[in-house]
Amino acid sequence: MNKLYEFKQWFRKYKTKKQLFSLLLVCPWIAGFIFLLLIPLGQSLIYSFCTTRSSTTEGLLLTPVGIENYHNVLFVDPVFKINLGNFFRLMFLLVPIIVIFSIIIAVLLNTKMKGRRLLRAVFFLPVILTSGPMLEQLQRIGATRIQGMETFFVFSFIQDLPSVISSPIMYISQRFVYVLWFSGVQILVILSALQKVDGGIYEAAKIDGATSWQSLFFITLPIMRPFILLTTIYTVVDIAGSSLNGMQSQIQSRMFDSASGFGFSAAVSWLYFLLIIMCVLVAWLILRPRKDEKKRRSYR
Repeated sequence: MNKLYEFKQWFRKYKTKKQLFSLLLVCPWIAGFIFLLLIPLGQSLIYSFCTTRSSTTEGLLLTPVGIENYHNVLFVDPVFKINLGNFFRLMFLLVPIIVIFSIIIAVLLNTKMKGRRLLRAVFFLPVILTSGPMLEQLQRIGATRIQGMETFFVFSFIQDLPSVISSPIMYISQRFVYVLWFSGVQILVILSALQKVDGGIYEAAKIDGATSWQSLFFITLPIMRPFILLTTIYTVVDIAGSSLNGMQSQIQSRMFDSASGFGFSAAVSWLYFLLIIMCVLVAWLILRPRKDEKKRRSYR
Protein backbone atom coordinates (compact mmCIF):
# COMPACT_ATOMS: atom_id res chain seq x y z
CA MET A 1 0.00 0.00 0.00
CA ASN A 2 2.81 2.38 0.82
CA LYS A 3 4.46 1.71 -2.54
CA LEU A 4 1.19 2.30 -4.34
CA TYR A 5 0.73 5.59 -2.50
CA GLU A 6 4.29 6.67 -3.31
CA PHE A 7 3.76 5.80 -6.96
CA LYS A 8 0.58 7.92 -7.07
CA GLN A 9 2.38 10.84 -5.50
CA TRP A 10 5.26 10.52 -7.93
CA PHE A 11 2.89 10.27 -10.90
CA ARG A 12 1.04 13.41 -9.82
CA LYS A 13 4.27 15.35 -9.48
CA TYR A 14 5.48 14.07 -12.85
CA LYS A 15 2.18 15.01 -14.48
CA THR A 16 2.33 18.49 -12.94
CA LYS A 17 5.92 18.99 -14.12
CA LYS A 18 4.96 17.85 -17.60
CA GLN A 19 2.04 20.27 -17.73
CA LEU A 20 4.22 23.14 -16.51
CA PHE A 21 6.89 22.32 -19.09
CA SER A 22 4.25 22.24 -21.85
CA LEU A 23 2.90 25.58 -20.66
CA LEU A 24 6.43 26.99 -20.65
CA LEU A 25 6.86 25.98 -24.29
CA VAL A 26 3.58 27.66 -25.25
CA CYS A 27 4.34 30.88 -23.33
CA PRO A 28 6.26 32.59 -26.21
CA TRP A 29 3.29 32.03 -28.54
CA ILE A 30 0.84 33.32 -25.91
CA ALA A 31 2.97 36.42 -25.33
CA GLY A 32 3.26 37.04 -29.05
CA PHE A 33 -0.49 36.59 -29.53
CA ILE A 34 -1.28 39.08 -26.75
CA PHE A 35 1.29 41.79 -27.48
CA LEU A 36 1.61 41.48 -31.27
CA LEU A 37 -1.98 40.64 -32.25
CA LEU A 38 -4.59 41.06 -29.51
CA ILE A 39 -3.46 44.46 -28.21
CA PRO A 40 -2.98 45.99 -31.72
CA LEU A 41 -6.41 44.68 -32.72
CA GLY A 42 -7.96 46.34 -29.70
CA GLN A 43 -6.14 49.61 -30.40
CA SER A 44 -7.25 49.62 -34.05
CA LEU A 45 -10.86 49.04 -32.98
CA ILE A 46 -10.62 52.03 -30.61
CA TYR A 47 -9.02 54.15 -33.35
CA SER A 48 -11.88 53.32 -35.74
CA PHE A 49 -14.33 55.18 -33.46
CA CYS A 50 -12.05 58.21 -32.98
CA THR A 51 -10.21 60.87 -34.88
CA THR A 52 -6.49 60.96 -34.23
CA ARG A 53 -4.09 63.85 -34.05
CA SER A 54 -0.38 63.68 -33.34
CA SER A 55 1.14 65.94 -30.73
CA THR A 56 4.83 66.38 -30.05
CA THR A 57 4.25 66.66 -26.31
CA GLU A 58 1.25 64.39 -25.62
CA GLY A 59 1.69 61.81 -28.39
CA LEU A 60 -1.40 60.52 -30.19
CA LEU A 61 -4.59 62.35 -29.21
CA LEU A 62 -7.93 60.58 -29.66
CA THR A 63 -11.31 62.30 -30.06
CA PRO A 64 -14.35 59.98 -29.99
CA VAL A 65 -16.63 60.46 -33.03
CA GLY A 66 -18.82 57.35 -32.88
CA ILE A 67 -19.46 55.70 -36.24
CA GLU A 68 -18.48 58.76 -38.28
CA ASN A 69 -15.40 57.03 -39.73
CA TYR A 70 -17.48 54.05 -40.86
CA HIS A 71 -20.05 56.41 -42.39
CA ASN A 72 -17.33 58.25 -44.29
CA VAL A 73 -15.86 54.99 -45.56
CA LEU A 74 -19.17 53.51 -46.74
CA PHE A 75 -21.03 56.56 -48.03
CA VAL A 76 -18.54 59.38 -48.63
CA ASP A 77 -15.22 57.97 -49.82
CA PRO A 78 -15.41 56.95 -53.54
CA VAL A 79 -12.15 54.97 -53.50
CA PHE A 80 -13.55 52.39 -51.08
CA LYS A 81 -16.44 51.65 -53.43
CA ILE A 82 -14.04 51.07 -56.32
CA ASN A 83 -11.85 48.80 -54.20
CA LEU A 84 -14.95 47.00 -52.94
CA GLY A 85 -16.03 46.13 -56.47
CA ASN A 86 -12.53 44.92 -57.29
CA PHE A 87 -12.49 42.82 -54.12
CA PHE A 88 -15.75 41.04 -54.96
CA ARG A 89 -14.57 40.36 -58.51
CA LEU A 90 -11.40 38.78 -57.16
CA MET A 91 -13.28 36.69 -54.59
CA PHE A 92 -16.13 35.41 -56.74
CA LEU A 93 -14.30 35.07 -60.05
CA LEU A 94 -10.61 34.48 -59.41
CA VAL A 95 -10.83 32.30 -56.28
CA PRO A 96 -13.05 29.57 -57.84
CA ILE A 97 -10.85 29.45 -60.95
CA ILE A 98 -7.70 29.06 -58.82
CA VAL A 99 -9.26 26.23 -56.77
CA ILE A 100 -10.58 24.39 -59.86
CA PHE A 101 -7.24 24.81 -61.64
CA SER A 102 -5.41 23.49 -58.56
CA ILE A 103 -7.64 20.40 -58.44
CA ILE A 104 -7.10 19.66 -62.13
CA ILE A 105 -3.31 20.05 -61.95
CA ALA A 106 -3.11 18.01 -58.72
CA VAL A 107 -5.10 15.16 -60.28
CA LEU A 108 -2.83 15.20 -63.33
CA LEU A 109 0.33 15.27 -61.22
CA ASN A 110 -0.98 12.39 -59.15
CA THR A 111 -0.96 10.10 -62.19
CA LYS A 112 2.10 8.13 -63.19
CA MET A 113 3.98 10.35 -65.59
CA LYS A 114 7.56 11.33 -66.25
CA GLY A 115 8.87 14.57 -64.79
CA ARG A 116 6.30 14.82 -61.99
CA ARG A 117 8.81 16.23 -59.51
CA LEU A 118 9.97 18.85 -61.99
CA LEU A 119 6.39 19.93 -62.68
CA ARG A 120 5.65 20.17 -58.96
CA ALA A 121 8.65 22.44 -58.51
CA VAL A 122 7.59 24.56 -61.51
CA PHE A 123 4.09 25.11 -60.13
CA PHE A 124 5.40 25.88 -56.62
CA LEU A 125 8.21 28.20 -57.80
CA PRO A 126 5.97 31.32 -58.14
CA VAL A 127 5.05 30.98 -54.45
CA ILE A 128 8.71 31.57 -53.57
CA LEU A 129 9.44 34.24 -56.17
CA THR A 130 6.31 36.39 -56.26
CA SER A 131 6.38 38.13 -52.92
CA GLY A 132 4.41 41.33 -52.37
CA PRO A 133 6.99 43.88 -53.62
CA MET A 134 7.99 41.69 -56.57
CA LEU A 135 4.37 41.21 -57.60
CA GLU A 136 3.84 44.97 -57.52
CA GLN A 137 6.86 45.50 -59.77
CA LEU A 138 5.63 42.86 -62.21
CA GLN A 139 2.25 44.57 -62.29
CA ARG A 140 3.84 47.92 -63.11
CA ILE A 141 5.81 46.59 -66.09
CA GLY A 142 2.81 44.60 -67.37
CA ALA A 143 4.36 41.16 -66.85
CA THR A 144 1.24 39.81 -65.15
CA ARG A 145 -0.73 39.75 -68.41
CA ILE A 146 -0.32 37.66 -71.53
CA GLN A 147 0.15 40.29 -74.20
CA GLY A 148 -1.95 39.91 -77.34
CA MET A 149 -4.38 37.38 -75.87
CA GLU A 150 -7.37 39.55 -76.79
CA THR A 151 -6.45 39.30 -80.48
CA PHE A 152 -7.23 35.56 -80.66
CA PHE A 153 -10.29 34.70 -82.74
CA VAL A 154 -11.93 33.04 -79.72
CA PHE A 155 -12.07 36.34 -77.84
CA SER A 156 -13.75 38.09 -80.75
CA PHE A 157 -16.52 35.51 -80.44
CA ILE A 158 -16.66 35.94 -76.65
CA GLN A 159 -16.98 39.71 -76.92
CA ASP A 160 -20.13 39.28 -79.01
CA LEU A 161 -21.81 37.43 -76.14
CA PRO A 162 -23.96 39.26 -73.53
CA SER A 163 -21.90 41.30 -71.10
CA VAL A 164 -23.04 39.12 -68.18
CA ILE A 165 -21.16 36.21 -69.79
CA SER A 166 -18.36 37.96 -71.66
CA SER A 167 -17.21 40.29 -68.83
CA PRO A 168 -16.26 37.51 -66.34
CA ILE A 169 -14.51 35.51 -69.08
CA MET A 170 -12.49 38.51 -70.23
CA TYR A 171 -11.70 39.43 -66.62
CA ILE A 172 -10.29 35.96 -65.92
CA SER A 173 -8.41 35.74 -69.23
CA GLN A 174 -6.66 39.04 -68.58
CA ARG A 175 -5.53 37.75 -65.17
CA PHE A 176 -4.82 34.13 -65.97
CA VAL A 177 -1.19 34.57 -64.92
CA TYR A 178 -2.46 35.20 -61.39
CA VAL A 179 -4.09 31.76 -61.49
CA LEU A 180 -0.67 30.21 -62.11
CA TRP A 181 1.01 32.30 -59.41
CA PHE A 182 -1.56 31.76 -56.66
CA SER A 183 -2.12 28.02 -57.10
CA GLY A 184 1.21 26.59 -55.90
CA VAL A 185 0.34 25.84 -52.29
CA GLN A 186 -3.15 24.67 -53.22
CA ILE A 187 -1.77 22.15 -55.71
CA LEU A 188 0.60 20.71 -53.12
CA VAL A 189 -2.13 20.45 -50.47
CA ILE A 190 -4.57 18.66 -52.77
CA LEU A 191 -1.79 16.50 -54.21
CA SER A 192 -0.69 15.37 -50.76
CA ALA A 193 -4.31 14.55 -49.91
CA LEU A 194 -4.75 12.55 -53.12
CA GLN A 195 -1.72 10.46 -52.29
CA LYS A 196 -3.31 9.45 -48.97
CA VAL A 197 -6.41 7.98 -50.66
CA ASP A 198 -6.50 4.18 -50.62
CA GLY A 199 -5.98 2.87 -54.14
CA GLY A 200 -8.20 -0.10 -53.37
CA ILE A 201 -11.25 2.17 -53.61
CA TYR A 202 -10.46 2.99 -57.23
CA GLU A 203 -9.73 -0.65 -58.02
CA ALA A 204 -13.08 -1.72 -56.58
CA ALA A 205 -14.87 1.01 -58.55
CA LYS A 206 -13.07 -0.06 -61.73
CA ILE A 207 -14.15 -3.68 -61.19
CA ASP A 208 -17.75 -2.47 -60.81
CA GLY A 209 -17.47 -0.75 -64.19
CA ALA A 210 -16.93 2.85 -63.09
CA THR A 211 -15.25 5.13 -65.61
CA SER A 212 -12.48 7.60 -64.80
CA TRP A 213 -14.95 10.49 -64.75
CA GLN A 214 -17.28 8.63 -62.41
CA SER A 215 -14.36 7.85 -60.08
CA LEU A 216 -13.42 11.52 -60.13
CA PHE A 217 -16.89 12.88 -59.33
CA PHE A 218 -18.12 10.15 -56.97
CA ILE A 219 -14.90 9.15 -55.18
CA THR A 220 -12.14 11.75 -55.51
CA LEU A 221 -14.12 14.97 -55.10
CA PRO A 222 -16.22 13.81 -52.09
CA ILE A 223 -13.08 12.58 -50.33
CA MET A 224 -11.28 15.82 -51.19
CA ARG A 225 -14.08 18.09 -49.93
CA PRO A 226 -12.36 19.04 -46.61
CA PHE A 227 -9.11 19.78 -48.44
CA ILE A 228 -10.92 21.77 -51.12
CA LEU A 229 -12.50 23.81 -48.31
CA LEU A 230 -9.05 24.33 -46.80
CA THR A 231 -7.53 25.47 -50.11
CA THR A 232 -10.49 27.76 -50.79
CA ILE A 233 -10.12 29.50 -47.43
CA TYR A 234 -6.37 29.74 -47.96
CA THR A 235 -6.92 31.27 -51.42
CA VAL A 236 -9.37 33.83 -50.03
CA VAL A 237 -6.92 34.92 -47.33
CA ASP A 238 -3.94 34.81 -49.71
CA ILE A 239 -5.56 37.03 -52.33
CA ALA A 240 -7.02 39.35 -49.68
CA GLY A 241 -3.51 39.88 -48.30
CA SER A 242 -1.87 40.39 -51.69
CA SER A 243 -1.35 43.59 -53.64
CA LEU A 244 -4.00 42.69 -56.23
CA ASN A 245 -6.70 44.67 -54.44
CA GLY A 246 -6.46 48.31 -53.52
CA MET A 247 -7.76 47.99 -49.95
CA GLN A 248 -4.30 47.68 -48.43
CA SER A 249 -2.92 50.60 -50.43
CA GLN A 250 -5.90 52.70 -49.34
CA ILE A 251 -5.32 51.77 -45.70
CA GLN A 252 -1.63 52.62 -45.90
CA SER A 253 -2.03 55.85 -47.87
CA ARG A 254 -4.76 57.30 -45.64
CA MET A 255 -3.06 56.28 -42.40
CA PHE A 256 -0.90 59.40 -42.17
CA ASP A 257 -3.35 61.74 -43.88
CA SER A 258 -3.95 64.81 -41.74
CA ALA A 259 -7.63 64.93 -42.71
CA SER A 260 -8.49 61.30 -41.89
CA GLY A 261 -5.59 59.72 -39.99
CA PHE A 262 -5.54 56.43 -38.16
CA GLY A 263 -9.28 56.46 -37.46
CA PHE A 264 -10.31 56.31 -41.12
CA SER A 265 -7.71 53.65 -41.94
CA ALA A 266 -8.75 51.58 -38.93
CA ALA A 267 -12.39 51.73 -40.05
CA VAL A 268 -11.39 50.54 -43.53
CA SER A 269 -9.33 47.76 -41.97
CA TRP A 270 -12.20 46.45 -39.86
CA LEU A 271 -14.67 46.61 -42.73
CA TYR A 272 -12.15 44.79 -44.89
CA PHE A 273 -11.72 42.19 -42.16
CA LEU A 274 -15.49 41.64 -42.02
CA LEU A 275 -15.58 41.21 -45.80
CA ILE A 276 -12.90 38.53 -45.62
CA ILE A 277 -14.78 36.74 -42.82
CA MET A 278 -17.95 36.88 -44.92
CA CYS A 279 -16.17 35.28 -47.90
CA VAL A 280 -14.74 32.57 -45.64
CA LEU A 281 -18.23 31.84 -44.27
CA VAL A 282 -19.63 31.60 -47.81
CA ALA A 283 -16.89 29.12 -48.72
CA TRP A 284 -17.64 27.10 -45.59
CA LEU A 285 -21.39 27.04 -46.27
CA ILE A 286 -20.82 25.80 -49.83
CA LEU A 287 -18.07 23.25 -49.13
CA ARG A 288 -18.79 22.11 -45.58
CA PRO A 289 -19.23 18.33 -45.08
CA ARG A 290 -22.79 17.18 -45.57
CA LYS A 291 -24.70 15.07 -43.04
CA ASP A 292 -24.72 12.01 -45.29
CA GLU A 293 -20.93 12.22 -45.65
CA LYS A 294 -20.51 12.41 -41.85
CA LYS A 295 -22.70 9.31 -41.47
CA ARG A 296 -20.62 7.40 -44.02
CA ARG A 297 -17.38 8.37 -42.25
CA SER A 298 -18.75 7.35 -38.85
CA TYR A 299 -19.91 4.03 -40.34
CA ARG A 300 -16.45 3.38 -41.68
